Amino acid sequence: MEYKIISNNYFNKKGEKLLTKNNRLNTKLKVCLKTLSENPLHLSLRLHKLENTNYYSISLTMKIRILIRMNGNNIFLMDIGSHDDVY
Repeated sequence: MEYKIISNNYFNKKGEKLLTKNNRLNTKLKVCLKTLSENPLHLSLRLHKLENTNYYSISLTMKIRILIRMNGNNIFLMDIGSHDDVY
């Protein structure tokens, strides 16, 4: 099953700011989002639910996390940044 990835302006702005600092992250993000759309449970994403919320976290790198919300076949990209920044 294919999942639809939906971002918002907040995610886009933070992502753009983060990616301009490191061009290699742009490639990693594309691969990560493709994997997410094909199989959100793929082990490379290190998906886990955040306690007492409806949000999940996936890892772009060991330092950078993407906060998501899932609803049916839709995956909403909510935030991106360092572990401390996103949580």
